[in-house]
Formats: sequence, structure tokens, C-alpha cells
Amino acid sequence: MINKLKQFYILYISFFLIAVKWFFSFYFFPENIDVKIIFESVTDGKYYFPLIKYLSDLNFAATFDPNIESLKIIPIPVSSLLLHSIFLKLFNFYSFIFLEFISLTIFILLLYKINRFIFSKRVSLLYSLIILISPTLINFSYLSNIEFLKIFGDNLYNFRVPRPMISNLFLLSFIYLILKMYTKNMYTKKNFLFVGIVMGLSLSSFYYYFFLEGLTLFLILVIRYKFKIFKEILINFKNYTVLIFSFLITSFPFLLNLYFHESDFTTRQCVYDLNLENKQILFKFYINQFKETNFILVLLTIVFSSIWLNLKNNSNSKFISLFCILFVSSILSPLIFIIVSNKACVFYHFNNLIIINGILYLIFIILIYLNRLLISLQIIKFDKIINSIILFSFCITFYLSSLNNFKNNELKDLRKEFNIITKAIKNNDEIKNISILTFETDFMIWGIMNDIKYLHLINGLFSSKKDYMIEKDIFSAFKILGLNNDNFNKFLNNKNDKSNWRYLNLNISTFFFYKYQANSMITFKNMQEFTEAELKYIKKSSPILHQQSIIPRLELERLKRGFKNFKNYDPKPDFLILNKKNNFYKIDELNLIDYCIEYRGKNFLLYKQKSKYICTDTGK
Repeated sequence: MINKLKQFYILYISFFLIAVKWFFSFYFFPENIDVKIIFESVTDGKYYFPLIKYLSDLNFAATFDPNIESLKIIPIPVSSLLLHSIFLKLFNFYSFIFLEFISLTIFILLLYKINRFIFSKRVSLLYSLIILISPTLINFSYLSNIEFLKIFGDNLYNFRVPRPMISNLFLLSFIYLILKMYTKNMYTKKNFLFVGIVMGLSLSSFYYYFFLEGLTLFLILVIRYKFKIFKEILINFKNYTVLIFSFLITSFPFLLNLYFHESDFTTRQCVYDLNLENKQILFKFYINQFKETNFILVLLTIVFSSIWLNLKNNSNSKFISLFCILFVSSILSPLIFIIVSNKACVFYHFNNLIIINGILYLIFIILIYLNRLLISLQIIKFDKIINSIILFSFCITFYLSSLNNFKNNELKDLRKEFNIITKAIKNNDEIKNISILTFETDFMIWGIMNDIKYLHLINGLFSSKKDYMIEKDIFSAFKILGLNNDNFNKFLNNKNDKSNWRYLNLNISTFFFYKYQANSMITFKNMQEFTEAELKYIKKSSPILHQQSIIPRLELERLKRGFKNFKNYDPKPDFLILNKKNNFYKIDELNLIDYCIEYRGKNFLLYKQKSKYICTDTGK
């Protein structure tokens, strides 16, 4: 058990770090909170904000079109967004700040409890903070240039919603519970109850963790009971029944949600059929990956270090063995998934899981030997000073991060303009009464979070609309703006992005995401009608490169034909938010006769309907 003083200290650490982080944000960027949470979100975590809003409102079939009803629902990762949805109801946009504090507290607490299996109370918190700061040290140093270290740094823990911010709490909870079972008393109903709950939460949050957890539990039973495993299960059948029922109850809301989902939506999310041919391709891919020298060396290092510690009868041997099992389970997880599943999605998450578990194992090995060194040098008594240094280091990184953002004039202008535009819209009318047309996802997110009534265009991950509906929305938007076939062709054009590692059309991916994913295993409807350059690129692409999108020529022709023949476009929206830097139109090409300018910025223009609002042209 953790004493009250230690609990208070962990709460203090979390509060201090979150307070410092947001202080710098408010200091450098004085903007409305609904704008701030969008720009302060980690990477693409803001894409989950609309789903949080839907769950909070119990609205799973959002269309933002009053003329569309009776659609199927969006499959929402309920367990990882539930806290955010509840807190959103209670504290509105400030809930995102509160939950960072809560999640960080739980993360440190879980690390502390895990470390207590092998370390003293005095140093367990210190080593928890070392693990916590390791991603920051990686991302703020040359180590970020090493791919597998960057993957670890990006995925161990940060405030990206919901993963790893929430999802990784479930994984850590599982590790803690399994440690209790593996090192102490295996069979208690309480342990099995909580393991079942955590596995249910993992399935409905990030199913990759569920496969890892299930396989880890199975391997532990095999290692402990060997050929007597079935006998042991029968003897302790009640405990396993508790686990199964707690798992089913916990995962039921997500499974129900998934059953009624819109298939077009899941296709946009990257879900595809895992037929026999695809299974063979993926299986061969992973077998080849596991044959690589670097992987074999890491695997041997981890396995033999675990064996060595066990042979030495080290007091930490069971602890280390469990992390070795976790690592082996992460290797086997994608193979098991390929065998049992008939559907698949973004496979590289399995690869990331191998890296996370492997490095986490090595970190604990290092900490064990570091602990011995600190004890021998009597440095251990300075643990509070070291804690303070780590906290100060966090403060420095928060400051530098905010300062770098502030010095980034492009980003600073973007945030300033975004804040001005959203304020201007609110000053003109209530959000729930208006309609907006914009190609910009961030403005869509802002509108959804503020209960907007009608969005003429909607990001493909924010609505259960069918693909043909989204296509018509795009056609309609082009017609409203007076754009022609040439503009539409530019909008569709397949492009090799600047990094030269994939094809990606950001215009199309905004509305259809992974629908047109193209790699050596998958293309849209298995079409092969691409340009010679595109086809060459596709064939050499990894079968798990799902972030590449290329539209086949036949599909391009269909879309172009659909736009050319489209006539019945929607009524004109109340507001237009246009990005001056969009590559498929020029502002002077647009038909804006029914609109007047409300704001002119370096990046964005805000227009409003003349017939509905007083035109003041206050923009600079």
C-alpha cells in the first residue's frame, strides 16, 4: 500500500507539471480555451475531440445535415473516451486540462506500484519519474533521429487523446495486476475480476493491447503449469468465469457499438478484409522481419538476460521474466491476430508494441543495475534532489516547447487568426443557428465542439455519412464556390508528398482517409489502373504502409464524371472559412457575390452572407 505522504507527493508532482505546462501555454498564447485545446493537442489527438463530444451527447450518428436521418453509427472507442466525455459535460473545455492532471497522476502511481515489486519505497518514485521523462529526453535530443527510440518516445506516454494518454493506463494496469498474480497469489477472485475489466477496457480502447494481454496471460499459465494447464483451469474454473464475465460486461458497450456501425466509416478508418492471400502476405512479412539481424540480437539479449537472472536466483528474476514474457507476447501477437481475425487495420501498431515492450524491458534492467550503483556510492540518499532536477527538466522542456511554438511565426499567425475568426463567428450569431463551409479540419472540430448545426463539409472520421454523401458534399461545395472541372482535378490529383516516402493527397485524405490506401498488398477494390510511376511505387511499398493513398484512374474518372454531372447543390452557407494557401483554387476564382468579407488574415478569410448579416468589412 502507498502511504498518504507518498500519495500526496505524487499528486503534487502531477499538479505542478500540469500547472507549469498550461501556464506557459496561456502566457504565450492568450486565446479562448476552445481554441487552445485544439492547438495544444498532441499530434492528431484532436481528431478524437468530436467523438468525445458525440459520446458526451449520446449522439453516434452525427451528420450535421438536418436533411439526413437514420444513418448507422460511428464505432467509438468507448472506454478510452468515456472519462473525457463525462468531464466535458461537467467542466466543458477545461475538462481536457483536468484530465491531463488525473491521467498523469494515475500513470505515475501505476509506475510507482510496478517499481515497488523490486525497489524500495524511497527510490521507486525516482525511477518512475526517470521512466516518465525518458520519452522527453529522447524527443529533445539527437536520439529522436534513431527510429525505434523515437517510436518508443512517441508511444510510451504523452497527452495525445486517447492513446497513449488513456489507453496506456489500461496496459500499465494489466502489467501491475499480472505482476501481483505472477509473483504472489495467482488465484484470487479480485485479481481475475480486475484483469477481466482491464482486458475489456483494452479491447474497446486499443485492441492491439488486448491481444498482447491475452497472450501474456496464456503464456504465464503455460510456463507455470506446463502440461497441467487444463487441469489447473478446471480446478480454478470459478476464477476464470469471473474473468470472462467481467471482460464481457466491460467490453459489451463497444461490441454493441461495433455491431451497428457504418461500414463506409470503418473502411475510411483502414479496416479491410483479411482473406487467405492477405494473411499469407502479412505472415511472410513478419517472418522476414523476425529474421533480421538487429531483431535477433535484441531478442537474444532479452531472453538470455532473463535466463541469466533466473539462474543466479536473483530476487528480481520473476519481475524480469514477466517483462520478457511481455516482449515475446508482443512478437507473437501480430501472428496470432493474422491467424484468428477476418478483418485488419493499421498493422504497424503491432510493430510499435514490440519496440515499446523491448525498450521497457531494457530500461528495467538498467534501473536494477543503476540502483545497485547508487546504493554502493551512497547517492541514493539524494533521491529528493534528483527528483527535483527531473521536475525542473520537465519545466524547461515545457518552456522550450511553448517558446519554440511562439517563435514559429507561421504557427503564431495561424493560432491568432483562428482565435479571431471563431470570436467573429460567435459575435455574429449563436453557433447552433449557423452553417459553415470550410475545407479546414480544425475549424470543423471547433464547430462540432461548440454545437454547430450544419457543416457543409465534414471530415470523414467525424461522421457516419456514407461515402457517396461525402462525395456529394464536396461536389456541392465546389459548385457553391463557383469552382470548375480544372479546380476539381487539382483537388483529386495524386501527389508524392515532400518527404518522398509515400503518396498522399491531403485534400482527399481529409474526407476519405484510408479508403484509397495503396501498398503491395492492398489497393482500392484491388484495382491496378495507376500510372507507371504510381504502380512502381505501390509494388515496392510495405504491406503495412497504410498511410499511403493513391486513387486508381478508373475511380478518378468516376469522381470527375460525378462532379461534372452534379446539379443539385445545397443552399449557400452562412459563413465561409477559406484557406488562402489551398492548392486547388485561387480566391479571385471564387463566386463570392452573395458574401462580404468579415476578416482578412495571412492564412484565412472569413466571409458571411450579405442577406443575413450586416457587412462591416472589419478585417485587416
